[in-house]
Amino acid sequence: MRIILFFALFLISLPAYSQNAETGTAPRLEIDPIANAVSVIIDGNTVAQFTSSGLMVHGNVEYTGTLRDTGHLQMIHEAENLEGSRNKSNAP
Repeated sequence: MRIILFFALFLISLPAYSQNAETGTAPRLEIDPIANAVSVIIDGNTVAQFTSSGLMVHGNVEYTGTLRDTGHLQMIHEAENLEGSRNKSNAP
């Protein structure tokens, strides 16, 4: 959640860009404290949303560098902790 908040604050601190000549709207962030979500709005469309579940993107994603999924590492760590606590409770 800290990463989402940091990213939202970073985006808010960026200078505003001029409005789109066709739609008359500027890109913006919408913060929904009830849903605990931050939405990125461009040309009147939600193109990305940050929630406690992660980042959801509507459309294509382009990046450079490394993209890593570390979710399985967390599951392995939690399973090891569960197994360790189970072994301690079964000890004579």
